[in-house]
Amino acid sequence: MFSLTEVASLSDGRAPFSTLKPWWDVFTDYLVLAMLAISIIAGTLLISTDQSSFRAIPNVHN
Repeated sequence: MFSLTEVASLSDGRAPFSTLKPWWDVFTDYLVLAMLAISIIAGTLLISTDQSSFRAIPNVHN
């Protein structure tokens, strides 16, 4: 449940939090996206250029 003071503060025009993220959060978000893109591109290039080393392991049941 919300108390009356919390509900009154939510309806106030000034929010108690900022909508902008700090620079280090933005930096880490872009860094994670760049690392993901690099890993996907590297994996795609590895599979497409070197077909002989990318083989599935056969499923053998005894």
